[in-house]
Amino acid sequence: MRSPAGYVLLAIVVASYVLIVFNWPNTLTFDKLPDPDSWTRAVLLRDALETGSWQQILGRDSSGYGTSLHWTRLVEILALPFVLLLEPFLGRDGAILVVATLFGPVLFGSLTAALWWAARPFVGWKPAMLFVPAAAVMAPALLAYGGAGRFGHHLIIPLCAAVALAHAVRAVSDCGGRANSAIYAGLWCGAGTAFSVEMLPFALLAFAGLALSWLPDGNEAAAGRVEGCTVGFTVITAAAWLLDPPNGGLLSIEVDRLSLPYVLLGPLLLAAAKALRRVNLPGAGRRLAALLGAGVLAGVLWLAAFPELAQGIAPETPIEVQRLIWGNNVEFRPLATPLRLIAFGGGGILALLFFSLELLKAQGDWRRFWLLSYATLCAATLLAICIIHLRFAPYAAAAGVVALAILASRLRERVGLLPAGVFGTILAVAPLYAAVTDAGNARISSCNVAAAAGWLKDERDVVLVDIDFAPELLWRTSAMTVAAPYHRGYKGIARYLRASRALTDDDARAALEAARVKRVLLCALPANTRAPYVADLPKTAMERWKRGQLPGWLHKDYEDDAAGLILLSLSPE
Repeated sequence: MRSPAGYVLLAIVVASYVLIVFNWPNTLTFDKLPDPDSWTRAVLLRDALETGSWQQILGRDSSGYGTSLHWTRLVEILALPFVLLLEPFLGRDGAILVVATLFGPVLFGSLTAALWWAARPFVGWKPAMLFVPAAAVMAPALLAYGGAGRFGHHLIIPLCAAVALAHAVRAVSDCGGRANSAIYAGLWCGAGTAFSVEMLPFALLAFAGLALSWLPDGNEAAAGRVEGCTVGFTVITAAAWLLDPPNGGLLSIEVDRLSLPYVLLGPLLLAAAKALRRVNLPGAGRRLAALLGAGVLAGVLWLAAFPELAQGIAPETPIEVQRLIWGNNVEFRPLATPLRLIAFGGGGILALLFFSLELLKAQGDWRRFWLLSYATLCAATLLAICIIHLRFAPYAAAAGVVALAILASRLRERVGLLPAGVFGTILAVAPLYAAVTDAGNARISSCNVAAAAGWLKDERDVVLVDIDFAPELLWRTSAMTVAAPYHRGYKGIARYLRASRALTDDDARAALEAARVKRVLLCALPANTRAPYVADLPKTAMERWKRGQLPGWLHKDYEDDAAGLILLSLSPE
């Protein structure tokens, strides 16, 4: 690490981090967030400061009826102290935008540090540790959520999962473990679940990994580690549940955020762990049967107690609405091309390859074989969910970052410094190269909503705008919107779809009037480009309006070709 080459590589990593993650120098404007998710959180944080209480309602959305969000408030709580610190110097809006802009890069750096810590005990050749930040800064799956302006929880969950699973590995191995590593694993599992129940599968992976260490010899201490992990999980989830209760109250059941079922899962798993600790069965086979039986019984009891969980998220939403909204969301698309598989699944492939090779070398060690078999299964699971849904690619990418550093260290011991460095660099660069080569099918908008702020500065009525732009419009103006993409229920989105998918002017007018719309803000997409929500239809009424074919009851207020925006008003009867 102290060689000139090591310092050069470190300088390259730092420069890449600043240029890529911070999107330098665009970050210096502090006036543009890249996605509606981040704008929504900015609106929620400002509303909380203005009202003096935490909001879980976008009050001006859904045609002014208000929209219930499923998010935890914990992200805004994390940002609040920094906003209050900067507010005297930058004003409220300026402080929120600065914090929102820097939130993603700071979180990205924290995740990189967590992955460094996770890999450190397993890397013998210390310069190989530089592959952790190098691979992270070139992982499209991490950059997608960790760039400037990404104000959300999407990297918090991989961070918590990485630290939790690393503590679990330390608890069952001799690599830097501590007596309380299992408890720490549970605490981090609970913290991740508090931010999003998306963490729950990884918490269960940690519990199961600790339980597997009990199989070879039935050691009571191993069972105690499972118990300690569940205790940590229970403490944190219960505390977060009390600090940030669901919108419907402490006893309400909300499938898509921390609520009563997830809080009670901890004590249920704790009871199962205590039962395992009292079991004294001869033979790994019987212990495996007992472990599987305890897990299945706990799962059945949990689902039986809360049948709402089996209904999924928003079961009342019509299938057609779900298909149009979620089916056109890039996050929920599969990795359908080889280039996208390399770009977003390359880390998962590398992690699976690494654990598979380690498994082949562990044939003579029964305990090590069990644990590596499970690790290989986990890596395969991460890769599978990444392929199915792009949203889960950060987990596979994080595993690949750790695997790359360990693999480079092992290669150096076998083939030498230069081949290991070259091979590791190729593996680190491959995902970014693939992402640059294949932009995928992401929707790229040419519209600048900020340009409409002056037109609608004093607007108080309902404005229909593309749902992806609605949160930014809520931030920049006092207008109401028809629908935003991040909420429970479907009525607002159904109103938006009815208007945007109308084929005739009369049908469009009826839909606009039903949603109480007074103005329509259109985004004029490039030629031969259609919004995903209408791609299955003939030309719609609004698409004709964008071409200037306006009915008599509509008139054009403003048009900005550079911003790609057209503002229309409905004429009174």
